[in-house]
Amino acid sequence: MRAFFCTGVTCLLALLLAACAGPHLQARRLDDPTATTSKVVVASPQLHAALRAAAVRVERNDDNFLEIEVHIMNDSATPVPVRFRVIFRDYLNKEVGRDDAQPVVIAPGQTHILTATSRVPQAQDFIVEVRAAKQ
Repeated sequence: MRAFFCTGVTCLLALLLAACAGPHLQARRLDDPTATTSKVVVASPQLHAALRAAAVRVERNDDNFLEIEVHIMNDSATPVPVRFRVIFRDYLNKEVGRDDAQPVVIAPGQTHILTATSRVPQAQDFIVEVRAAKQ
């Protein structure tokens, strides 16, 4: 009985933490705002409505590290303060590194170019998380 209670509490805690993490919506694509990109996720419906994105360049450098370049455009009429986190994953989809970029404010109609390089050669894939930043 005690084991069942502990398992139930653990499950409840995991669900609570998952709910606090908030939804992640795939960003709208630069070339087609009706489609989404799987490489960039946004943390709120407001950011989803305001931003469009595309992974423009993904390649390995001379040291065999993954280099990415992602363009994020503000498609709204107001400035959007954001912060970025790039999560690098290996071929098993396990996190092998992360890169937190400095917050920026993207002006209306402007495009921010985000670049990041993995720190380990095991990185095979990536995802960019976009969250609202405090002004």
